[in-house]
Formats: sequence, C-alpha cells, structure tokens
Amino acid sequence: MFTRFLYVSIFVVLVSLPLSSGVDDRYSTCSSSLFTCGNITNIGYPFWGDGRPQYCGNPVLQLQCINNLDVLYPYLKIGPKDLSPYYVVSITASERNLTLKLHGAPQRPCDSYGQDFGKILELSESVERVNVLYNCDKVLAGDYNDESASCYENQTKVDVYYRSNMSAHGEYASCKSAVAPVFRKELESYNNRKSNFSQVMNQGFEVVYEYTSDCVKCRNSRCICGSSSSNFVCLCKPGKRKFILGIAILGGVIILAMFTVALWCYKKRKFRSPSLLSRMISMDHTASDLENGTSFHGIPVFPYSELHEATNNFDEAQELGDGGFGIVYYGKLRDGREVAVKRLYEKNYKQVGQFMNEVEILTRLRHPNLVTLYGCTSRNSRELLLVYEYVSNGTVADHLHGDRSGSSGGLTWEIRMKIAVETANALLYLHTSEIVHRDVKTTNILLDSNFNVKVADFGLSRLFPIDMTHISTAPQGTPGYLDPAYHKCYQVTNKSDVYSFGVVLIELISSLPAVDIRREEDEINLSDYALHRIQRGVLHDRRRN
Repeated sequence: MFTRFLYVSIFVVLVSLPLSSGVDDRYSTCSSSLFTCGNITNIGYPFWGDGRPQYCGNPVLQLQCINNLDVLYPYLKIGPKDLSPYYVVSITASERNLTLKLHGAPQRPCDSYGQDFGKILELSESVERVNVLYNCDKVLAGDYNDESASCYENQTKVDVYYRSNMSAHGEYASCKSAVAPVFRKELESYNNRKSNFSQVMNQGFEVVYEYTSDCVKCRNSRCICGSSSSNFVCLCKPGKRKFILGIAILGGVIILAMFTVALWCYKKRKFRSPSLLSRMISMDHTASDLENGTSFHGIPVFPYSELHEATNNFDEAQELGDGGFGIVYYGKLRDGREVAVKRLYEKNYKQVGQFMNEVEILTRLRHPNLVTLYGCTSRNSRELLLVYEYVSNGTVADHLHGDRSGSSGGLTWEIRMKIAVETANALLYLHTSEIVHRDVKTTNILLDSNFNVKVADFGLSRLFPIDMTHISTAPQGTPGYLDPAYHKCYQVTNKSDVYSFGVVLIELISSLPAVDIRREEDEINLSDYALHRIQRGVLHDRRRN
C-alpha cells in the first residue's frame, strides 16, 4: 500500500507539470466578457449569454439581448427552454445576493404566471402571490378590477381579473386560474383604489438570488465564481495555480524523504541499542503512580478543583473543540498560564486506558511541533482531565474549511507549505521514537499565532517496536484518513500515518474536507476525489459538489 501511495505521489508531481504550465483562460474570459444590454451593464456571475460563456455563470440563468425597434431589451431565461423569458428591468447586486426586477414578456402565456423558479430564485419580501382569473366564459362584473390586465391564451389576448376575496363568489367557476407575483405596495395601492390592476401587473415583481457559501468564499479570495456542467467552480487568476505545482512537488519530496528515512531505519535495526520501547515497557505504572504523590512520569497531577475553577466550571462558552474522546476547554491556571483542558466523556476501562496511553507517550516526547502536556488529574479523580499548552490559532481544518476559512488573508500558500513541512517533521520524530499516531488529520494539527504546527491528540497512538513489521489491532481513527490496508487487514504500521498525511496534503492543496457526502458517491473520500482528478487530467479543477 505504501509503495502504491508513493507511486501516486510521484504521478501527482509529473501530471502537475503540464497542467501548471498550461494557461487556464477561463478567469480572464469571464472577467472581461460581462453582459451588457440597454441600461443593464457589466453583469457577471451568476448570469451568462450573448458572448459570455456558460461556464461564467449558473447554467440555468441565461440572459439574452433582444433588439426591438432599435431598442435593446435584456431577457432572462430560467431553466428549461420551453419556459417563457422575463424582461429584466433592473439588477441590483450586493455582497451575498442580487435582486432582479422582472415582468412578463410581450404576449406572455397566461399559464406562465405561476412559473416555479425552483431553488434558483426566490421572490423577495416585497412581493406577494395573488390568484388571478383568465379566459372566462363571460365578462366578470362587480368589485373585480376596474380595468382588466391581459395575457395570451393560445396566442389570443384574454382579460385577467383579480379580487382579494374570490372564495365568496362562485361566478368565476368558468374561468381558469393562476398565481401571479406582484409588488405588495402596488397591490395595496390597487386595493385602496389608487390604481388599476393593469398597472399592478405592469410593475412586474422582484426576485432574489443567494450566492452559495462556496461562491462567497471564492469571492473573498479574490477569485470569481463559475460552473462546470452543473457544478460550482472557483476561477482564479492563472498565477494562483502555479503554486499547485509547488505543493505537489513538496508533497512528493516529503513522502520520498520519509520513505528514505524508513529504509535507513530498517537497515539500522540490527545495530540499534535498547530502544525507547523496552525502556517504557520496563516501567510499571501501578495505581500508586497517580494516586500518591504530586507527579506522574515527571508531570504535575492537578487537583480536580483547580481545573474546575480554571475552566469556569467547564463553561460551554469556553469550549475549544469536541473530539471523539472528550471536550476540550480553554482555561487559566492560578499561576496565570493559559491551558487547554481535555475532559474525557466517561470514566470506563477504555477511557482510562486511553488516558494512561496519552500521558505515557506525551511525557516522553519533546519536539517543537508536538503539543506539550502540562499535567493531568489522578485516574481516581472525579473526572479524567488532561492539561495541555493552549494553542491559540485553531486547527488547520478551521482555516481550510471551518470557522476561520473566511478570515482576512486565510492560509497563504507559503503558510500551507510551512504546515506541510512541520507536520512531516513531527511525524518523522514520532516514527523514529517508535510511535504511530494513528489519527493524523487536519483537526489534530493545531496552529499558534505564528502558524507554527502543534500536532495533538495522542489517545489512539501506539508504541511500534522496531523489530516488528506491524501491529494487529482493530481499525481506529477518522473516516477519510484511514489507510485502506489498515482498515482491510487490521494491521497498523507507521505507513498508516504516511497515508493519513497524504490526505492532509491534498486538503492543504484543495481546501476541501477529507469526507464530503455532497460529492459523488465514488468521490466522497478526498483521496478518491484527488485520484480521479489526476486520472482525468483536471488537477486544477476546484469543483465544489
């Protein structure tokens, strides 16, 4: 499996060369070919048409410019071709939505008044749907509209009637009915007899288009929104794509370097002195290790009361994250240190084992890219608590596709490279210390204020003796990051971490999550998604499903 992944990494580097050297001109095309017709000018996404390519907009929102007696009129076709177009009176764009004022085209079919816009457009709050009658067998009298509007039935002009309370009258049984959108203000004016219904209908109505969250992120990154078939695409300047080559090469180099180190370690096994593993196994951590005294393996044992106070009684407002084994809270110790306190969900045999495992491993590790364990509670304490250094800048996942992904500047390509290198250094240190992390993922990679990496969460980590090829164990970890060989054969090695790290690299390149059920079924896992892109030669495609 590792060899296959290595070959894939080399293939990524090779396939990136032609993709990165070619110029994707869709960004420049969409930026320059804005729609203009009459008084509607410089219209971009989500519209396309009349010289503006379809990939520059939403495929179902096509604008057409029609010349009628030397006057240019913009028309909007929504969805299938058999639906009648709307005349666009105005377009007002804002940060997250746009508003269109529309009214029916000349000789508009009567049954098109109730046209469903689906999920593309929504009526604005200024619009109300009203029931109208048309194609009646007789002229309606009474308190219906004083002057009828009109529509076309089988290419014949017919009158359109409206009244606010039609349920009280039965004379309209011979009529056909439809639902028409009109401005609420105009309808109120008509009801107060300040206008006729024809004027109400001629004022048109207003619809709203909401940009998707993907499009908002794309715009915030100074790129432009587009489409590919029915899928969203973020189009960026060609220069931004050059870094994909750098990341791909970096990923290949890092994996090749780790492979080289692994071979070197294999050759050194016969001549190595007694290992860290043998030293750790020989240490018997009895119950008294934690129950008596004020330290365990050289780290302080904190009273439960102090940590309860430090986290403000485990206030929900101080939650930093919620993982598979516990909730992490921000806290401040009595000596002023800021800490992150992990509170395990329940105190059972399995949780105690994970608690002891994380304490044992972290107390023997010292590396600038690994989170530091400050202390813990006694295993006989009211609750099992681990106290870590506080890392203030969230996780890599937060910055790629979480709460911090829309922050100013985001993760620059230089920072992404720094994260990749420092994470690789941390894993290399673990593996040379005979430890397999088993849960490498972007939510377990913390960042400080200077974007330095701190790999965290060692609850699933295992000691890996140098004289063993693998450890047999039930698969544990996070979907999307699990090595398929580990999942299939129940055998974990340090190569399992390397596979997970490869998924992290793809996340750094694409900013896409490792698992996304909105993607196609065979591309839910990001590793499959990336392989399919490579095989089809579309590595540059940042499609969001």
